[in-house]
Amino acid sequence: MERFFRFSMLAFWMLPLIFGIASAAESPPPVPRTSPVPTIEALQAEYHVIHDVALLAFLMAGLGVALAPLIRVPERNGDTRGKVPSHLFRVPDLAMGAVLLGLLGAAFFVHAAPTELPKEIKIDLTTAVASMVPPMVMLFLVLIMATWVIRRSPDEVFGLRRVGFWKGFGLILAWGIPAVFLVNFFGMALQQYWIEPQFGGLDAQDPVKMLIKEKDPLIRFFFAFAACVVAPVAEETLFRGYLYGVMKRYTGRFFATVVISVLFAVVHLKLPALAPLALLAVILTLAYEQSGSLWVAVGIHALFNTATVVAIFFFPEYAGA
Repeated sequence: MERFFRFSMLAFWMLPLIFGIASAAESPPPVPRTSPVPTIEALQAEYHVIHDVALLAFLMAGLGVALAPLIRVPERNGDTRGKVPSHLFRVPDLAMGAVLLGLLGAAFFVHAAPTELPKEIKIDLTTAVASMVPPMVMLFLVLIMATWVIRRSPDEVFGLRRVGFWKGFGLILAWGIPAVFLVNFFGMALQQYWIEPQFGGLDAQDPVKMLIKEKDPLIRFFFAFAACVVAPVAEETLFRGYLYGVMKRYTGRFFATVVISVLFAVVHLKLPALAPLALLAVILTLAYEQSGSLWVAVGIHALFNTATVVAIFFFPEYAGA
């Protein structure tokens, strides 16, 4: 297993280099946008693609848990490969995971297909601070179930003390730096060769657009804090720390990685980011499995988001808006 992770790390570092050399050697002319702004048809097509992918992921999650005992002999302590301690999760966690997925699904599927172009959103300090509330509430629910209800230690469940500071910092850099380049190269290629020709003006996520246009330093600070600190902690605790652990316990780590990564991507509600974020989620899962510490996944996520925020603040022409 250690050899597998060492080989994966070497390949992981080589991929951005290969992409960079290929891009420098041959830079094809960009495909012109079919429209300077998204059309209502493009937005409706985006909605239906994300809706269908999300529906498939939610169905896979439910059917995977239900059918796993029928198609494989479950181990006594779940899938014991890797360092994520899935044996700590029990049936009450499965029920709580279903509740959390139900809440995500309800929040997702309550939105109908757009019938008109969205109006420009005006943001203020209250909106910036309020943007941190939903992830904090979700984090609070997960922590209650993962630790207090079943009387487990957060250190034990999430491996918070499994690696030391310097080793964890090294793993964050070793996984995070190539992840930033690889995911962004993949996203740019996808944008150029599929999104723009097929969907016209679809581009950055709405928070990215708002940050590019917003000039108030205090509002920028709160949005940056939410993106670089609150979101990584809340999302990694929910998706990698809890839902992935539960899914791994009852379905195996390969199936759990695929389903949770797709769910992580679809909740961001933006088609251009769908495949790149799913790739990022797979990388985060691999890093979590290698280290056994959720802090490593949180750190990689924070590094990725910080790189995005820096690009928005200093290189907005490349951030997409």
